[in-house]
Amino acid sequence: TGLTGEVSILFSNGTTASVEPNSQIKIISFSQDDFDAGNRKLDDLQNEPSSSMLSLDLERGTLIAKTKKLNPSSKFSISTKLGTANIIGTEFQIGLSPSGSLNLDVSTSIVSFTPPNGGQPVMVAKGSGLNVNKTGGITRRPINASIALNISRKNKSASTIASKVALATIKIATTKATQLSGGINEIQARNPKSISSSNRANSAQEKEEAKLTIAERSSDKPKSISPAETSKEYFEKITEKNYLEKIKILLSGN
Repeated sequence: TGLTGEVSILFSNGTTASVEPNSQIKIISFSQDDFDAGNRKLDDLQNEPSSSMLSLDLERGTLIAKTKKLNPSSKFSISTKLGTANIIGTEFQIGLSPSGSLNLDVSTSIVSFTPPNGGQPVMVAKGSGLNVNKTGGITRRPINASIALNISRKNKSASTIASKVALATIKIATTKATQLSGGINEIQARNPKSISSSNRANSAQEKEEAKLTIAERSSDKPKSISPAETSKEYFEKITEKNYLEKIKILLSGN
């Protein structure tokens, strides 16, 4: 995200993650067992719909997250250069400051923090926090009051939208994401220099249309989500356009 940019992410296990301005995270891996969507919405769930494995890497900035209660076989971890936070099912904020220190604040449940040198995990319980300096020194403390307020506000905002999303819609999105990921991986596995000119998109207009489509889907402008836009029918409608083909056009160009 940029200096004023923010983004909220909804994972199919019910976890919401809010990325603060001037932050960078990577989704290292995410997998989840199949589940029965039924007629349920995320708001109906106390626990995640099925076991999942989620691994994130926080390179800089701040991440705020709220999870459903995770299954015993599930794992959610956030790696940083100063250690790894393993989430049990909670609301928390983790951030890397410009000075190189790490701050972890937990408002509900518990987070296990493990130093990078393989030291003993430090358990951070509800209402607690810790600071890790750039040399790895850990200091326990109570949760920062302003951060506790920020956690509550950001998670409430993300949950308000996500709670109305139908599990059936999430299943469709998961399928589309899997197909998209597979298509991009196939393209990137090729050597772009080896692609013959006859296979490249040679229409400037086609490329511009593809760029516009990607830009529209990736816009960083704030947008309110209407109830209709969380429906299964709406998601099927907007994915009728072959989004993957648009990406192929851009990736196969010079």
